[in-house]
Amino acid sequence: MKKLALVVAGLWLTGAQAAQIGMLASNHEFNIYQDGDLVETVFSQDSMVNLELPSGKHTIELIDMGPMPTSTATPSPTFSPTPSPTNPVVIDPTATPTPSPTAEPTVQEEGLEVFVASYNEDTQRNRFQVIDASGKSMAPYIEVLEGVPGEGQVQVADLDGDGMKEIIAFGASSTGIVLEYWNGMGELLQSRSTLSRFHYFDIHLQTCDFDGEPGEEVIVMGRNQSGIYRFEAYDSAGTAVATYPSIILGYNVIQGFAMDDVDGDGQTEVVVFGRTNQDQIEATVIGMEGVDDPVTLFGKGYSVTGDGFTVDLDGDGVYEIGSVARNGRASFRLIVTDVYGQIRLKKNVLSSKFDDQVSACAADVNGDGREEIVISGRLGETGENIVQVFDHDGYQVVAHTYLDAGFRGKPINLFSDLDQDDSLEFIVAGRDSLTGMGAYQVYDAGQTEMVYGGFLLENGLVEDPKVMAKDVNMDGVEELLVTGKLNGGAYAVEMRDIEAGNVIFQSVFSTKVLSVSAGALN
Repeated sequence: MKKLALVVAGLWLTGAQAAQIGMLASNHEFNIYQDGDLVETVFSQDSMVNLELPSGKHTIELIDMGPMPTSTATPSPTFSPTPSPTNPVVIDPTATPTPSPTAEPTVQEEGLEVFVASYNEDTQRNRFQVIDASGKSMAPYIEVLEGVPGEGQVQVADLDGDGMKEIIAFGASSTGIVLEYWNGMGELLQSRSTLSRFHYFDIHLQTCDFDGEPGEEVIVMGRNQSGIYRFEAYDSAGTAVATYPSIILGYNVIQGFAMDDVDGDGQTEVVVFGRTNQDQIEATVIGMEGVDDPVTLFGKGYSVTGDGFTVDLDGDGVYEIGSVARNGRASFRLIVTDVYGQIRLKKNVLSSKFDDQVSACAADVNGDGREEIVISGRLGETGENIVQVFDHDGYQVVAHTYLDAGFRGKPINLFSDLDQDDSLEFIVAGRDSLTGMGAYQVYDAGQTEMVYGGFLLENGLVEDPKVMAKDVNMDGVEELLVTGKLNGGAYAVEMRDIEAGNVIFQSVFSTKVLSVSAGALN
């Protein structure tokens, strides 16, 4: 394996600089190391690569990993080469790079692609990158949202219903709010302005099947200075299928969303959760037929500490609206209503001795067609992390502890059919506040005995990780996709075998990772 070292010696850069390196092997993969740490993987195009040099004085090394793959190979579960500098290459750090070329397809590991959206704080550019099931970058990163100086919102959805996901990018610039569609090959499909140039406060991007036609719609919302929100829904062609220009929600910050059929019309509605200026916790339902009157979940004095969610209590396919909150230092209360505000379930749940941060969600735990409500939190006196499961009548069907007392953050809970046996598993994850190490545990839903467990991002986290489960390599068993900020400031994306606990791949990013997902992109 040929190794190239790029050393910026004795040169202090007061800000990030773009640079080009030439005279390299064409169509090769290069690992980029900064001061000995892997920060990025790039591909040479026309014997050149584009780099971004950070401010300050650093040693930058390139390691030639060989040609881009032309056949499927079995990936190594871990890869931590120690670079050794040779053959210094002199570059001009003030050179202006050519734009990233359109990504060329490569033969990849069989399975889905992993999508990573990130933000370069030095250049103030949003970007995305596509990784295959072995952790190999499919192509150079693609920069999006030109002219948007801050963090954008970038995610994936199947807009046209063909089974392939598109990339949606959304953000506010000095001239307006931009919405872009891209494909997984890095080709810009569409760019347009959206909302209005006045609705640039508290902007949000969501996707769901809003109109009942094949494919998902793109949902955007934003608020103007007068507190009035604007809602727009777009199809795959960029045509607005619904526009509500003046929604008075009575609050200045949206605290959460849920998407389900809550009124029984067979179409998905968008449920918006927030706290009003009168200190009430409300949910507003928005559908193709219009905007419903807000549903009051909690009155004055309640703090929002859990998550707003939807739940199908009776298994009829029509979802109810739920939330968890506490009044001062009292116990937590669970409220579930229908779309008209009629209370379906009201119950005190976690006691007053629990910390403020709790999580709430719903899933069909016992397989009877009706969903149960799952609430978890940390008991402050003992440090025990406890999960409680309640049925449609509010009866507690199971409760158990999870993780250790050092895991103090907001609980990370998700349900997934990991082994495709038509029964759900319950996954909990978090970060140990003392060691910084992440960990996960897996339980059969509704049971108290752990079936799997292991560590996440063992090189140390400075904040709670984000976790999702997906069968990325298409072997019939789901893997864990984990994102987190490491000690030292870099971000990592890791895929783990849930049962064995071993790392399938870990990719390190010098940019701030905003979101990670998986799907068919190429």
